Amino acid sequence: MLAVLLGGCDKPAVSDADIPDKPMPHLSQGAEPAVAAAPAPAPVPTPDPERIFLNRMLGLANLYYIDPEDQEIVEELRQVRQQVAERWLQAREDQLEALFAGEFGQRYRTLVRCGVQKEPLTLAERQFRDGFAPRAANIADPDGLKAMLAALLYYTPGNIRIDQPERILPAWLAAEWAQLLQPA
Repeated sequence: MLAVLLGGCDKPAVSDADIPDKPMPHLSQGAEPAVAAAPAPAPVPTPDPERIFLNRMLGLANLYYIDPEDQEIVEELRQVRQQVAERWLQAREDQLEALFAGEFGQRYRTLVRCGVQKEPLTLAERQFRDGFAPRAANIADPDGLKAMLAALLYYTPGNIRIDQPERILPAWLAAEWAQLLQPA
């Protein structure tokens, strides 16, 4: 049949004499074809929990600003808002300026400006806020300043007023005060 396929030749194209009795030496000796070794994969960096939290803050604030009706976003934003407030309340006095000036502060300002304060507070949120908000009346005290930074997340702009903020607030906060109180 091979002869028919090859155009009618009487003789097959390959004879039994052309096939070796033994396997080819380089394969029978266990040699493998040379393959370049693949470089070891780079280790996957461990996610930084702080970076994840900062990105979550920013993402949720932006999503809420775009679609404040999305209840899943509102619920997540409530959790993040409380975590941010707790961070202000637990910060040491010597950390406040650095927190406000750094990435956390940038994300905080975005969170304050996104308008989440318009959401009605749950009973738990009201109790949490009412536990620290009275201290915000004395912003000359570091605990009062921390409480005021946390309170900005729970009161709509205009509900917190400070006469002559440039005299009362630390310079790092006074410069941003008017912008923090802009309605969303």
